Amino acid sequence: PTAKLLAYFVWGSKLMEKPNHHRSRFCLLRSNYSGSTLITAFASNAVQKRSGYRASQIHGKRYGELFGALGIAKKGVDVSTIRGASQLTLDELKAGILNLRDSFAGLEQNLAALLCRRWVAPQTADSKNTSAITACPTQGMVTFTLDLHRSRNGELHVCEQVLIAQRHSTFGWPFVLVFQRDAGKEVPISRLLQAAAADRLFQLVQSRGKAVQQWLLELSMAPSDAAAWFDQLVMQCWHSRCCANLVRELIPSSEDTNDSINSEGYTADDISIM
Repeated sequence: PTAKLLAYFVWGSKLMEKPNHHRSRFCLLRSNYSGSTLITAFASNAVQKRSGYRASQIHGKRYGELFGALGIAKKGVDVSTIRGASQLTLDELKAGILNLRDSFAGLEQNLAALLCRRWVAPQTADSKNTSAITACPTQGMVTFTLDLHRSRNGELHVCEQVLIAQRHSTFGWPFVLVFQRDAGKEVPISRLLQAAAADRLFQLVQSRGKAVQQWLLELSMAPSDAAAWFDQLVMQCWHSRCCANLVRELIPSSEDTNDSINSEGYTADDISIM
């Protein structure tokens, strides 16, 4: 069901009068110097409103750690903030968070590495990944997944994400475009954690294929308009820090060093459950 995801995004708006992408929750991500993590370069107003973080608190931060299970596993979680926690054993809760963390860390590493090397769109999906991936030779790579996100106020929610690896059509600057939406009504937190704990996250994500297609239809616009709109946004984000980026590419900065946090080495006991 994922084979036409990108086509749904770029052509679906022919059926619509006005695209909704610019009002949606989305971020632009770049790779860090080492090509191991994804750093947030831009967050839409909708992302700021949902997360409770201001732009200055988001930009330059490791995306998965600020919002998702990467950060939850590192900083701990209060069980009282998890809806449906009574349906989970402590072991399921810990295993679920750890597997969600590892799933996104693997996806992040693959995408970050892709941005750092010569653009070669992958042709097949790795069956071991717990995200659904499809390749489009001319447009890049599209993948979608589920993660547990935490807002600044501590609220936890299931976040469905579509990640599109792209390059600026003129300058070739690589970036990842991430669309977010709440999916807690269809996938409760307890179901997500149980699936992750039982190593069935991939199957759960795959089952969301049709829903994601419909979502992309609601966001999409014509191909030329899509390229022009995001090219302009990337230009605005990258141009203001052009000189700094040139230096950063040559000499790793403390920002990239701090954001390139190794996700390996954690165990279930390392999660603080309160």
